[in-house]
Amino acid sequence: MSWMRVSFLLVLVPAVALADASTPPKPPKPPAELAVGDRSVTVALEADDKIHVRVKGGGELLLDPAGRAYVGRDQWNVRAELAPSVAPVPLLKLSSRPEACSDYWDIYVSVVDGVPRQALALYGVADPPAMQSSTVKFARDGSAVVTTTTSEDEKIVRTRRTRYRFDGRVYAAVPKRAADRSK
Repeated sequence: MSWMRVSFLLVLVPAVALADASTPPKPPKPPAELAVGDRSVTVALEADDKIHVRVKGGGELLLDPAGRAYVGRDQWNVRAELAPSVAPVPLLKLSSRPEACSDYWDIYVSVVDGVPRQALALYGVADPPAMQSSTVKFARDGSAVVTTTTSEDEKIVRTRRTRYRFDGRVYAAVPKRAADRSK
């Protein structure tokens, strides 16, 4: 009787392993399509493991999803939405925040003359007790932006403010003012 049980297991285990190994991968999510100004823009995570931002009749921007070094491909994600109309040009806000990973980013993309550009990038970490988060505050006319990055760990909280000025395509960091040396 025991030889029947062993032979049954020898037949069943490879069949289950084959069924497990042949499970098809999840189908990719359809690309998000948004109207950015007068342009149609699609955002999708594609088979080459990159986030593609494509402007219809224009250019393309490739971005790496957050968490590439820490989680598997099925955990990568991207969310696209129009940023509030606060900049001199329309902005697309992309967020990549994998659930099982501590790093994430928010990237603002400008579309000028049909070319998508990384206008502003904010990176963060959520790995207690170490935490880092960023906030953005646009000037009323959108020509300037201030980001506040707060980093904290078990003992200390650090805050860093960075000022940016819009140069017609992207936001460029403004160097800190030098102290007045005429005194």
